[in-house]
Amino acid sequence: MPTTTESIEKRSWYAFGPQYGPFLRLYAKAIKHVTALEAVLIPVLEPILNPVWVLLDMGEKPSRYAFLGGAIVLGAVTIRAVASLRSRPPV
Repeated sequence: MPTTTESIEKRSWYAFGPQYGPFLRLYAKAIKHVTALEAVLIPVLEPILNPVWVLLDMGEKPSRYAFLGGAIVLGAVTIRAVASLRSRPPV
């Protein structure tokens, strides 16, 4: 059976839609109630913590480079968000 782009997109939606759909709906509602820094950090944490969830659920241990990469990304985003908040004058 030949696969078309449309069928691949449908299969992707069935695989990933239920995983991200509820998260995005809740995030859209909650963003009104958090600070800008929290709004930036929450979606950044999700992909960084994926190796931790896999470790806890499946027992697959990520390499130290996976943890190092996650720490670098999280640190850089946090520093950038804090710096941008401090550089703005109060409104």
